[in-house]
Amino acid sequence: MTLLELAASLPNGLHDAEITELSLSFRERVIRITVDVWIGDMAAPRERLEEYRPALIELSDFEYCILDRPDATYPYKTNRELTIDVTAADPSVALAGEGSACRFWVGDWNSFIHIRAGEAVLTWTGPAVFRPPAAS
Repeated sequence: MTLLELAASLPNGLHDAEITELSLSFRERVIRITVDVWIGDMAAPRERLEEYRPALIELSDFEYCILDRPDATYPYKTNRELTIDVTAADPSVALAGEGSACRFWVGDWNSFIHIRAGEAVLTWTGPAVFRPPAAS
């Protein structure tokens, strides 16, 4: 399963997921992403909308991981996690190779993380948690 296919299998894709850690093992050719996945139901009452579940995404046989420079006009230094969404690769950045290319839109940076990797596997690492709704 590719990262885009994995995202499509989740209730909200990886929309508004939060990356807290991204590590690369060059020896194993594995990218490990610690993430809180938004699994809330848009039809749920407001107090149950913000449901997140912690997970580990492992991408095997990675070819590259390119982090765009954060936009200097964004307060990128203040966040402890990166709010992301996953989307198709940018043809002007995607390098040829094995596996599937895609990119994470990083809202906190106003930029992207570009990846080409093989199989994507998600492992839930804890129970779902409801977060309090944002103040209106």
